[in-house]
Amino acid sequence: MRAPSDLAGQVLIHDDTLAGLGRAGGPAWGWPQWLHAGLMRPGKAVGRHFSNAVMSIQAAVAGQGLALAARELVSAQVAAGTLIAPFDITITAPCSYFLVSNPSEATRPGVAEFRQWLVARKRPTPPA
Repeated sequence: MRAPSDLAGQVLIHDDTLAGLGRAGGPAWGWPQWLHAGLMRPGKAVGRHFSNAVMSIQAAVAGQGLALAARELVSAQVAAGTLIAPFDITITAPCSYFLVSNPSEATRPGVAEFRQWLVARKRPTPPA
């Protein structure tokens, strides 16, 4: 694959948890937005649907198609050569993650270190 147009006819793996991330009244987030970012019109694509990101990534590793994934979730597989990122195109997902814990656990070693690690990687919130 050399260009997003090479995705035509490929099996696209969908993480259905992303379906509700579109803005109110807007389309679901996922392949349509990525394909627009890659300047390819989304059409009727053959696809497989999975109920979470881990399952969609496992399907891609197993050779069942092409998946969209957060870079952080697949960096080990990309480094090992189990997965590749064929294009240098990225988009920002319209979602956030929150670290929550019982207050008594917040200062426990490991939990506090993980929180510091997350805060160090915090990206600025894009304008609405």
